[in-house]
Amino acid sequence: MPALCHGQGRPGVADVGEPGLRRSAVPAGHPRQAAGGPGPDRCQRARHPAAGGWRCGPAQRRRDRCRRRGHRGGGIRHFRPARLRLGDRRHAASRRVRPGGVVTETPRPAALLFDLDGTLVDSAPDLTTAVNRMLADQGGTPVQEAQVRQWIGNGARRLVARALTGDRQVDADPPGIGRAFEHFLGHYRDCLHDQTRLYPGVIEALGRLQAMGLPLGIVTNKPGAFTQPLLQAMGLADFMAVSVSGDTLPVKKPDPAPLRHAAERLGVAANHCWFVGDSRADADAAAAAGMPMIRVPWGYPGDAEAFAAHPDLPVMTFQELADQLEREPVE
Repeated sequence: MPALCHGQGRPGVADVGEPGLRRSAVPAGHPRQAAGGPGPDRCQRARHPAAGGWRCGPAQRRRDRCRRRGHRGGGIRHFRPARLRLGDRRHAASRRVRPGGVVTETPRPAALLFDLDGTLVDSAPDLTTAVNRMLADQGGTPVQEAQVRQWIGNGARRLVARALTGDRQVDADPPGIGRAFEHFLGHYRDCLHDQTRLYPGVIEALGRLQAMGLPLGIVTNKPGAFTQPLLQAMGLADFMAVSVSGDTLPVKKPDPAPLRHAAERLGVAANHCWFVGDSRADADAAAAAGMPMIRVPWGYPGDAEAFAAHPDLPVMTFQELADQLEREPVE
């Protein structure tokens, strides 16, 4: 195309985009705009006295600043959602471990605490033996193991009270419970681990969790005289850095104090621990302690409505729990 000479008419449509050409003035949309005349040629604008560049207004500076910060063409180059940091509990109520073993938003725990009866071991057969021997001492009628499974979960004394009354909801000591309780303790000591068995995958999973560097502990309502002997007999003692029994403190689960006490002994904040349990007492204690809980798909839940207050508790096997934590990054 021939060069534009001085005095030559304005370029046409075909000339738009060629170097050195000015486009036709835009027709004024308002009388004041027409009175002001066309704006100055960009080449004639004053340069900035300090930097020698074009003087620019605030809008231009904002555009330049965006480009310097990695924006391209006014758009964001990359968008990555914010990643939650491990241990960040600001939105703990909305973070859950979903059924099927998928942790979506809950941060990786700093420690794991476990219930014992109904979670790590199935002790119902030996507890049934002790209950029936105690009832025989009282002149009572033996009960089935299935019934005893419904009574387990709030400590040995409550188990005896339920056996004497046949009522799971009993909340006061019935007459004669003192002597019956002593008989039960003696009988249970004699058959503590005769038929008690570990649930599937417990030892393997605890080994994997321990290899990850996670401190492990027990929080049970079982009397302390039985907790350590049972842990030893079942091969669990070496995995546990702390053990809190039903008589370690003046209160037991569902009070949150035993969970908080165990976490304190491990040197970990309660809300940075996960608790693994099977019963309503476990769920109530964990919720009150601000501790996320994993529910195992077995154990002694008590009654059909036991978890009505905790409908979103995740259910995971030990294998699924270990698999999930091995996939979680450590930060």
